[in-house]
Amino acid sequence: MFYQQDSNLCTTLLAKTRLSFCWRFFISLQIFLLGGYFLNSPNQVAAQDMVAGKTRAQWIEIVKKEGSSDNLRRAGVAALAIFGITYDDVDKTLATLLAEDKAEVVRNQVLITLANSKKADLSRWANRLADTLKNDKSPRLRQQAVFVLGRMEELAKPALSNIISACKDSVPNVRAAAVECLSKTGATAKSIIPVILPLLKDENWQVRLNSVLALGRLESLASETIPNLIQMLDTEKEASVRLEIIRDFGMIGTDSSVVPILVKIVKSDLNAENRQTAALSLGKMKKAASSSTMTLLEILQNDSDATVRTYLVRELPKISVDQLKVLVTPFANQLIKETNYNVKVAIIEELGAMGTLAIDALPALKKAQDDISVEIRNEAKLAIKKISPPKTKK
Repeated sequence: MFYQQDSNLCTTLLAKTRLSFCWRFFISLQIFLLGGYFLNSPNQVAAQDMVAGKTRAQWIEIVKKEGSSDNLRRAGVAALAIFGITYDDVDKTLATLLAEDKAEVVRNQVLITLANSKKADLSRWANRLADTLKNDKSPRLRQQAVFVLGRMEELAKPALSNIISACKDSVPNVRAAAVECLSKTGATAKSIIPVILPLLKDENWQVRLNSVLALGRLESLASETIPNLIQMLDTEKEASVRLEIIRDFGMIGTDSSVVPILVKIVKSDLNAENRQTAALSLGKMKKAASSSTMTLLEILQNDSDATVRTYLVRELPKISVDQLKVLVTPFANQLIKETNYNVKVAIIEELGAMGTLAIDALPALKKAQDDISVEIRNEAKLAIKKISPPKTKK
């Protein structure tokens, strides 16, 4: 890639472009930040405390100087980022620029710097970012501020009230970023669920998607929201949002009220990925979904998607953990007629894991030892060994 070339090539290419000095310089700094080399190698920066022939103090003077162009100040921020935000003078300079600079591109470059800094170096930025989220007139910068806050709980937690307020921002992208950040604040589920629930009905699909994702991260702590998600699934048109709701049913808890809904999806949803995800969600519910066992076995025989069949084979033993014997014959019959490699491997491995409970599947497994695939033959041999009762010594 371009930024991986040597410094001579970078300099030559930049010289041939009809760009102003500050733009050429800024692009060069981005190349440096991405891992290339511009004027100074990283070792030279460390040794000389200079970037592009200027000291840290000189760059600070440039970004503070009245009359400096927006792009030059932006390039200056990129230069200061190379020195690192752990220097007090760099830290204070960037904080001032974020709060006071009139150019959006400069303030945005400060946020880009923070987004690419080590988490450990961001401890002093919680209140500053919260102020940006609350007061900056640029939606793009408010969104970026939320993103940086969400990088670590120590940053997001002090800004919780601002993040909650941002969930009501007039701009959808800001609301979407804010609700995604909520579950990263360390706040209790009780305090943030009331904020998330209204956003499930937001007019913007990305906001709805991030709201569903946020509930999923709360896992069982969000079990009270199952009725809301069931209602949402009935009306949701966006495919990606529907998929995450289905995934949430498995992540949030063991509410048996969703079992018929998930079974219906596995059985008849036209979207194969939805069927796959519903099968996984049922597996996560384990014994709470045991009432679905016989229906899922029927679906296993008929579903045209090999991945769905594979997921069913993998999840059914979790669902039917107290009645594994009921799976043996259907699994053995499926193995005999199955044509897909992955499904066959899954069946053989799951039967083997059942041990002597799967003894009735031995004829099917012995037949699998004649399979065209050497891997299938080896898996069948291993499963037979696990299932066969130990020979008694005469």
